[in-house]
Amino acid sequence: MKIAVCSQGSTPGAMIDSRFGRCQYLLVYDSEQKNWQTLPAPGCNSGGGAGIETARFLVGQGVQVLLAGHVGPNAMRVLDAAGVQVYTGIEGTVENSLRLYQANRLTRLTAPNAAPHHGLAARV
Repeated sequence: MKIAVCSQGSTPGAMIDSRFGRCQYLLVYDSEQKNWQTLPAPGCNSGGGAGIETARFLVGQGVQVLLAGHVGPNAMRVLDAAGVQVYTGIEGTVENSLRLYQANRLTRLTAPNAAPHHGLAARV
């Protein structure tokens, strides 16, 4: 299973990024291979549609679970349609957030928890 975590940095020890569409990196953990892959997030500097762009990118990478702080309505529709499970409650580092997920300590999102353009406002 591939699990993506929104990150401010390119290593599992980096701090999480609570934004989904405009996070700097997506770190993907493959639970079968027990390894990490670092992917620059495609919506990081996008003027609009960052959440949709990033969601489609993750779906194309075969991600089945997303660990994020905030996910807007447009991105959530794409992720939900593709069957990607979204969990919130991440904190600290990417590695810590993965441990929280593995310990069933994160909350599954069934609806968006951010307004459209939430990540853009956080950057300003």
